Amino acid sequence: MALHWARLRDAIALFQRVATRQPSTVWAAEAIYWWGVAVYLATRSREQLDGVWEHLRVRFPESIWTARTRRA
Repeated sequence: MALHWARLRDAIALFQRVATRQPSTVWAAEAIYWWGVAVYLATRSREQLDGVWEHLRVRFPESIWTARTRRA
């Protein structure tokens, strides 16, 4: 799995690719969620995490993945 510590950059690229190349699939919202998690794990930056998750909130306001960002 790409979210392994040594492969966080790979995970970021993978989730970003899914979210941008398949924007209207059921996988896009989940990909954006995990993209944010991977960014946070790589950078420890809450600001960067929130930036990715804001993209999720705007594109998929009713998604279960968006609801998960409100608890974090």
